[in-house]
Amino acid sequence: MNKAKKTLVTLVLVLILFVYTDSVMAIPDTLRLAGENRYTTAIEVSKQGWPSGADNIVLTTGENYPDALCAAPLAGKYNAPILLVGRNGLDSKTIAEINRLNPQKAFIVGGKGVIPGSVENQLNGMNIKVQRFAGGDRYETALLVARDVGMSKGLFIVSGEDYIDALSVAPIAAVTGMALLPVPSSDLTKNQKSQLSRVKLDQVIIVGDLKKISKNIRSQFPNTQIIDDDSPYHRNISVINYFKNDLNCDSVFVATGQS
Repeated sequence: MNKAKKTLVTLVLVLILFVYTDSVMAIPDTLRLAGENRYTTAIEVSKQGWPSGADNIVLTTGENYPDALCAAPLAGKYNAPILLVGRNGLDSKTIAEINRLNPQKAFIVGGKGVIPGSVENQLNGMNIKVQRFAGGDRYETALLVARDVGMSKGLFIVSGEDYIDALSVAPIAAVTGMALLPVPSSDLTKNQKSQLSRVKLDQVIIVGDLKKISKNIRSQFPNTQIIDDDSPYHRNISVINYFKNDLNCDSVFVATGQS
């Protein structure tokens, strides 16, 4: 090959490499939503997602994960931001965000042991109607929320003893209108069995390995899609791929899987 041909081939290869690299490895626009703690981070998310206010808000404890994650489909149903509340009630920054949002109704997810009755009094004083979902434990609270969301579009079953699979599923449940039900590792609760026996479930998706959701639980849901990859990160990818036709992936949200 003469020198001119070698030069031409080199230029073509460089051009192909440049085009390939530019199209595949282009860095997307990135926005970080972060406050000084979990409560103010939730406020930043609210500001970004609802810049003009919201008719509804969802309040849940910031001291533990189960109520907040099962509340995601509820927030999706009512197009509501989720704000976190401490054991002592609403702080000044969260009150300011509620005033900015100017909602007509607030859904409280969790009993008075985690969100005190004073919060309802504060909200009523702001002319906001309040509806509370509170069961005897995380499973009963989640069941009350699932009943309000409805199960006609399907049901996700996840572990109630760990947050990570629920974190993968919660936003997709919100988008698709599916309910989210955390369960104990070995068997459904008595109330879960009673409620689910009266519901026609066209789609049930179990997300979690055998350590988190036993064969006993799986056997109670025939014709079920099971996503039980070997790690929670792989299960996260599998869930996204399963619902890729239902999702708008122009924007992707990235969150820690370790806290």
